[in-house]
Amino acid sequence: MSNGNHKAATLQKLKEHARNSIGRNFEGEEATLRLILDNWIAEMRLLNKSKKTIKAAMVELAKKTEHFEILESVPGISELTAARFIAECRDLDSFDHYKQIEKMAGSNIRLCDSGKYSGTRRISGMGNRHILKLLYLMTCNASRFTPEVRIKFLRRQIKKKSYRKNMLAASSVLLRLLMSLIKNRRKYELRELEKLELKYNPDAGIKNKTGSKKKVAEKAA
Repeated sequence: MSNGNHKAATLQKLKEHARNSIGRNFEGEEATLRLILDNWIAEMRLLNKSKKTIKAAMVELAKKTEHFEILESVPGISELTAARFIAECRDLDSFDHYKQIEKMAGSNIRLCDSGKYSGTRRISGMGNRHILKLLYLMTCNASRFTPEVRIKFLRRQIKKKSYRKNMLAASSVLLRLLMSLIKNRRKYELRELEKLELKYNPDAGIKNKTGSKKKVAEKAA
């Protein structure tokens, strides 16, 4: 520590003098820190309890609307997500086209073209950040269970892998689907999509085939 200029005994004495001469008295500080920490933990528990109460009340209010059951019928959209979407958009019947919600969220495409020049295409980002974040979350969940959204996502992923960009691109399909269901006042009906799943992940198809063969063999035995 002193590069050999002082022995260990001298350094120990300096340490003792520094501990006892200058600074604060540490007696009772551990109890104080424990008290502060306990108060923080109690506040966090109270906040979590309040959040659960607010979320439950939000879902109950959303259930009174005619759009709640339609939104919840789409695979991947939970009760809380549907309630948050209704709360952010207010009256969904006031929108004539799904692109109006896109523009309000800021997920609409901004073009940078001039004559023969074609610039990069990006989302505008000028909108309600809460809806944009919620729309991205809804698309992430729906892309796992809803074929229409999954197809759009897989096609873009096969062409060029970019999870976030392709998920945002698939959000327009989800919005178009939701607005179509709301306009027609009907719930969602699930469809199959095995071809694109096999093209995107061939190993999964092999596993499913071997698993089905094993099941057939077990039944035959």
